[in-house]
Amino acid sequence: VSESKALNYSASDLDLLARLITAEAQTQDYQAQVAVGAVVVNRVKYKTFENTISGVINEVIDGYYQFTPVQTGWINRPATPESIKAAKEALNGVDPTNGALFYFDKSATNKWLLSRPVSIRIDDMIFTY
Repeated sequence: VSESKALNYSASDLDLLARLITAEAQTQDYQAQVAVGAVVVNRVKYKTFENTISGVINEVIDGYYQFTPVQTGWINRPATPESIKAAKEALNGVDPTNGALFYFDKSATNKWLLSRPVSIRIDDMIFTY
C-alpha cells in the first residue's frame, strides 16, 4: 500500500466519492473499497483526466461514462458508513493499487480494459494502469 500526497477535498467531494465506492464495491473487501477511491484520486492527479473528484466521477469520454453508477443513477443512493471511511482513507493518500487508473470486476469483457497492465487484484476487482 503506497501513501501518496493527500488531496484537498470538500464534504461534497467526500460524499460523492463514498457514494461511488458504495455503488461499485460495497459487497467487496474493505481494501477493494479503498482501492476504488484511490483510482478516482489517482485520476484527479493525472493530467489526462479531470482535476476534481466530481469532474473525474462524472466524466464522459468518447460517449462513455467512466463510472457506470453515474449512468445508471446508482450514484444517487446514500453511502454506507464503511464506504465513507474508505473514501476518507483514499482522499488522505492511501493507495492499495500503487497508482492504478482503472478498475473493473472479474466479469468484465471489455477487451481494452482487459489488455491493461494489472496492478493488483482485490476480492472480485482488478485494478490496472
